[in-house]
Amino acid sequence: MQESIRSNSHASLITEIKFSSPAEGDIRQISDPVQIAKSMISGGAQALSILTQPYLFNGSPEYLSRSEKCENSIINEGHHD
Repeated sequence: MQESIRSNSHASLITEIKFSSPAEGDIRQISDPVQIAKSMISGGAQALSILTQPYLFNGSPEYLSRSEKCENSIINEGHHD
C-alpha cells in the first residue's frame, strides 16, 4: 500500500465499505462488497477500508475475504469486541 500511495501523483484516496454505524444507524442497504470495492477502485481509491464487525457496522469477515479479489490494498477495520 505504501508504494501505491507514494507513486500516486495526486492525493491518495482511501475509501470505506460500511453499511451502518452506531452514530448514524443504517447508512446503505447491504449489498455486494466486491461490486462496491470495484466501483470505489474505478473511482480512484488507492486502498479500501472494510468494516467487518457485525453488530455495530453490519460487517462480516466474509466481506474482507471476498473483496481481496480486487487488486488494491485492503485495511481490515474489524472493531471486534
